Amino acid sequence: MDSTLRFEEVDQFLADPDPTVRLRTLNLLQEQWPSELLAHHQEKVTPLVADPRREVSSKALSLLQELMPSDRILQHLHTFFPWLKSADPWVKTSTRRLFEKKISGDVLSQHFQMIVPVLLADPQLQLWSFGLLRGKVSSEQLTGHLDLIMDHMAHHDWGVKRRTLEFIQEEMPREMGADQCQQIAPLLVHDDWEVRSWTLTLLSERLPSELLAQLAEKVIALAGDPRWEVQQQAVDLLEKKMPMELIIKHFQNLLARLQQADPRIRKSSLRVFEKRISNAILAEHFEKLVPLLLSDPELQLWALKFLKGRVSPKHLPELIDLIMLHLVSHKTWKKQKALELMKVHLPDELRACHIDRIEKLLVDTDCKVRIWTLELLDQRMPGKLLVQHWKTLWPLLDDESHKVQMAAAKLFIEKGSGLRREHVAEHCEQFAALLAKTGQIESVESAFQDILSPSPTKDKVARLLSKLPVSSFVAQHMEQIASWQDQSGNTWLHLAAAKGHLEACKALVDTAGLALRALNDAGEEPLSLAATREVDRFLRSRMHFQETRFGHGNAYHDMVKDERWVSEVVWYTVPLPGMAGHLGGMHSFLVITVSDADLTAAKRYVLEKAGSAAREAHQKNGVFVGTQGLETNLRSVPGVQAYKNLAKGNLQKELKVRKLYLEAHCTGQYDLASSNCHHAAQRVFNFCCIRHEDREVEPPNSWLAKLGATFQLTGLFNSSRSSSEGSGSRVGSAESQVASTSRPVDTPSGFTAAVDLGSDAFSEIAAALSHAVYEEETSGLLKPLEAEIAVIHNKLGKAVVVYDQATGSRHRVDPDERKSISIPKERATVDVYAVASLHATWKQTSQSPVQWLLARSGTAIFASFRGTDDVQDAAIDLSAVPDTVRFKEHCIGVHGGMAHALEQDGDEVSNVVNDVLGALKQHHRVGEQLVLCGHSLGGGYAQIMALHLLSRKLSVSAVRTFGAPHVLVPPKNRSSQMWQKLHAITQHWVHDWDP
Repeated sequence: MDSTLRFEEVDQFLADPDPTVRLRTLNLLQEQWPSELLAHHQEKVTPLVADPRREVSSKALSLLQELMPSDRILQHLHTFFPWLKSADPWVKTSTRRLFEKKISGDVLSQHFQMIVPVLLADPQLQLWSFGLLRGKVSSEQLTGHLDLIMDHMAHHDWGVKRRTLEFIQEEMPREMGADQCQQIAPLLVHDDWEVRSWTLTLLSERLPSELLAQLAEKVIALAGDPRWEVQQQAVDLLEKKMPMELIIKHFQNLLARLQQADPRIRKSSLRVFEKRISNAILAEHFEKLVPLLLSDPELQLWALKFLKGRVSPKHLPELIDLIMLHLVSHKTWKKQKALELMKVHLPDELRACHIDRIEKLLVDTDCKVRIWTLELLDQRMPGKLLVQHWKTLWPLLDDESHKVQMAAAKLFIEKGSGLRREHVAEHCEQFAALLAKTGQIESVESAFQDILSPSPTKDKVARLLSKLPVSSFVAQHMEQIASWQDQSGNTWLHLAAAKGHLEACKALVDTAGLALRALNDAGEEPLSLAATREVDRFLRSRMHFQETRFGHGNAYHDMVKDERWVSEVVWYTVPLPGMAGHLGGMHSFLVITVSDADLTAAKRYVLEKAGSAAREAHQKNGVFVGTQGLETNLRSVPGVQAYKNLAKGNLQKELKVRKLYLEAHCTGQYDLASSNCHHAAQRVFNFCCIRHEDREVEPPNSWLAKLGATFQLTGLFNSSRSSSEGSGSRVGSAESQVASTSRPVDTPSGFTAAVDLGSDAFSEIAAALSHAVYEEETSGLLKPLEAEIAVIHNKLGKAVVVYDQATGSRHRVDPDERKSISIPKERATVDVYAVASLHATWKQTSQSPVQWLLARSGTAIFASFRGTDDVQDAAIDLSAVPDTVRFKEHCIGVHGGMAHALEQDGDEVSNVVNDVLGALKQHHRVGEQLVLCGHSLGGGYAQIMALHLLSRKLSVSAVRTFGAPHVLVPPKNRSSQMWQKLHAITQHWVHDWDP
């Protein structure tokens, strides 16, 4: 071989089998050829790196390191790779040094995809590759080709991958940027879970929180990763880095992923929610978060616990709606949790918007839910809302579940006891029925005692009873109330009157039909025990002769069912109360006895007709059937007489009491003249007669009834019902006492001035005197400074002393005080006025039909005239022919009968006008005001007397009349001086308590 190497011989010598030739050729190439020529033989030189002869291999590497360009190495990269991991340490080391020298950073950047992934993916080259690449490849290049790198590692174990990723992590900056975040994102969905896990760790360490938004969906998706380790890391990353607004934004997706997560991870993630979702955030995003939590069956229980104490009052109605929408249909135990949550958030006092929603639970099929709801309403619903939700709550009292019924009853009683009285009255019948149905009233007797004497420390039932209209309670327990008497023979009406309980008296009379004239063992009627003027007025008002009844009218239903035959019929009469009784008027009723065939098991009914208002349909014609207290009434009511009777022999056979009721009913509606109590008794009695001669042809009092009907005297016969309707006056009835109201009432025709009761200085004394003039001993009534009295109401401006002669005791009564004094004698209720009785007349000691008195009170002197009280007075009332002669000069007409009664002359007959003038001359002081007053007929006398005095130029300060008839005929010219003067001083009132 020559020392000079020709070009065409190079390839031949490099492939020569003789190692010496190959070595000599390599030496000559190094010595003689420039690198550009050597490149033409690179393919032949490169294989010699693996030559068996160390000298050849070493020379080939040296030659390549010196003369071979980097791009030539890349062209033969596949050839060099095996040598990089050769088993021959020298070849491996030498080849790696070649690469380290020839492969620069620029070369790696230009040919990254060709070199780096292959190097990093080879387990044998991986560690060496880290050294090669360190400092030569940027982190952006590494992260930018992560997917390519990972693809090359697809078939290798985790160790290879992990070392590569750790290398890349070391090359990355401590805080990732947005580009790197995007570059690393693909690893979050890598097939290898360990790669996903490493990526989450990297993000947790290097990713700024604000950049997590770019990867939020992928990270949230990993919360449902098949591997629980990845799930945990994803949740940890969210807890550590994810801003709250991102959690809210992706909340629905996150919940969906958690459903797929391992239970341990789900629990951990829920703790994240508890930590990150504050009350403020929950309130701000309530509509987005809470519906999702409560609609997820897997998360509902956690949600119920999480929401406890966190929901703002603003969102409470929505929470209630959501609970009922998503949870009410679930299992009972879950309902219970939901209801507990609701209860925690509901305020101590529920509002209407809460109850509107809660009450929907009352139709739940689960009775436990209905009970829970009722208990909640019982605890927190204001009583006033009970009325608004009445229609929803009341049906639960008839619920199929007894426990629901009891809970509803407790609610109604508890809340009803706190209602205002007017609200209780709206549902009084239902409340009364509820108390009776649920057994809340252990004893009707004790309950009614509580009504009459309320205790200051009352339980809820007692409070409800105190607000319940007494009539509704009485209606529920009518049988027991109507038949009750105490050891002293008092009925409930006696006790109510003695307590001054007006409402109870009205209920006992109008609802239960208790006898007004029943006597107790001491011979006292309820009226005689009346503790207040209001009760006294009421009891008197119910004694109107048309309304008089003997029985209670409470046995109709028993009568309809009674199949026994009538064995006796007795026709009774009893005197009418008031004026009608004075005129001889009576009330008729039949006592009908029914019994079995052997005359055993007898029962008696009272059949009667009256003008009382019907409480039930069968009473519309005024026919009443009663039974309770019959024996007591027959013994105790004064004046009861047996008028006629029928028994075996003169009584038709096979009669039943309901047939007799129908006969009475057929008399039609009550009419004073043609269909009163006597007509009904006559028809029934005659129907029962076998013999014609036993029949009654003319009923009792027929002349009086016709007279009263003809002259419209129904008000005249009863002073407590006086009115001026019969005389044409349009005067209304006020309900309050004189001087205690400012409600104006009408005046008689011709007097149209408005009246303010509270501004009048004379009305109260005038009313008292108009009452006092009816009494024979007026001074004791008007000024009982030492009197035998049961109840004293002191209306003086100073204290008075009441002396009890029986016991010798004295009782001080302070101004405006009402004091009750128990004495064994007759009782009365007296108002004490500063009145001195100056002069009085009494009809029984005078031939004059006019009874009057003169009295002084303060700076005024009063002349008071008595009203209609007997037949003579009634006749005067009826003598209503106008007299236009007496006061012709003033063009004023007067009631002829009354004017004549005032001016009668004759033996032992007093001229009242002259008597009054004489008394005034004797007692009237200078500067003292003169007031004329009277009730009913007495008011008419007062008006005519005023004309007499004014005509005589005497000063009259006031005329005050109460329930007076129309007695004056005004002049055609109303500007008449006398008429104007009379008009200015006259006030005419009608009150329901007029004496």
